[in-house]
Amino acid sequence: MRCSPLVMLCLVAGSSQAVAQTSFRLFEPQPEYFAEVQADAATRTSLMADAGSVEHSGGRFSVVSADGNYKLQVGGDIQFRYFGVIGADSDATNENYEGGFQTGRARVDIGGHIVNPQMTFRILANVNRGTGAFELQDAYGEYLLDENWRVRCGQFKLPFSREFFSTNPTQVLAIERSLTDAVFRLDRSQGVQVSYQEDRWRIFGAFSDGRRNLSTDITNAAEADFALTGRLETRIGEAGWRQFRDLSAFQGDKFGMLLGLAGHWQQEGSTGALSGSTSTVDLFAYTADVGIEGNGWNAFAAVMGRIIDVEDETLHDIGFVVQGGVFVDPQIELFARYAHIMPDSDRTGGNDDFGAITVGATYFFVPRSHAVKFTAEVTYYPSSTSDSASVISAPNTGIGLLSDNDGGQVGIGAQLTIVF
Repeated sequence: MRCSPLVMLCLVAGSSQAVAQTSFRLFEPQPEYFAEVQADAATRTSLMADAGSVEHSGGRFSVVSADGNYKLQVGGDIQFRYFGVIGADSDATNENYEGGFQTGRARVDIGGHIVNPQMTFRILANVNRGTGAFELQDAYGEYLLDENWRVRCGQFKLPFSREFFSTNPTQVLAIERSLTDAVFRLDRSQGVQVSYQEDRWRIFGAFSDGRRNLSTDITNAAEADFALTGRLETRIGEAGWRQFRDLSAFQGDKFGMLLGLAGHWQQEGSTGALSGSTSTVDLFAYTADVGIEGNGWNAFAAVMGRIIDVEDETLHDIGFVVQGGVFVDPQIELFARYAHIMPDSDRTGGNDDFGAITVGATYFFVPRSHAVKFTAEVTYYPSSTSDSASVISAPNTGIGLLSDNDGGQVGIGAQLTIVF
């Protein structure tokens, strides 16, 4: 089917209008040119009346049908990093410093609604930083039953830790989520989730294949036989739900507190069991968190734990994180964080405590927006990774942590984040 000249003209007109209506602070056009483009786009608007529209809102480009029942949104983000590590053990050269660039994330996010605005969908894919291969992260459909109830089916984040479940990685306080979250979070899975939200509280419940199951088939050994996850949140103060989507609090934000409580239980075959065991494994995980935000400042704390029950042995690992940030300028935020992991004393292969101290700063190119920002940080690891190897996986290049036997490792990181 060929496109008529009129249709082609409509598409060009819509694109021109979207570009004309979007203001970029980094590149300001001349006033007379900008006015000319706006005037030209306005004369073409009538041609779009029956063909829908192209728009830019909420950081995404959208194509909307004329009746509003169909909408396609396209967005994504890029996080380009440099990590340098002092004091790590290099297997190749045993040098005292090792560093380099990496693309921490390069994601394409496609979503929208079909039939009517109540039926939404999302597909999120990321480029693996080590191989360059595309990996499916989110793929789900969601139906809004009414103003309170939602049902989601597909692959999605399990409703557990706030750092991972509730916060986009481009909106966390530091370059990456905390070490504690990296160890204890449940990540994504495939299943069904039901949620209910009121003005002051909301609850999520999921039935899934269990923790950390991305694009797995029903016969995959990593899948649990069944898994149940639930998270309850309540907010106090004037800050709305939208303000708690990130872990920063811009100057001018309202005061508020968000309290969260979550639990998870899954049963599986030999997956996650101790070496040589073929018995059924029960995994229990829990977390509680509190976030407080005000006019240009924020504080957050969370405790996480997991209990692995197999045969006659039970392992109980615990971790916590505390962090805070303050804006010293409308576009500059200083932050600090401490994360701590306490493995069960019965674990073999290294069960010492492991901590991470992080300090840094973020410059927001656009005030009150995560669209373009630059973050720099320094992290100190007092203990060696080998003494905590039963729970600490090193190297972990996503957080700039390498293997070491002596402790005292220092990581230096810098990251440019672009959200489109």
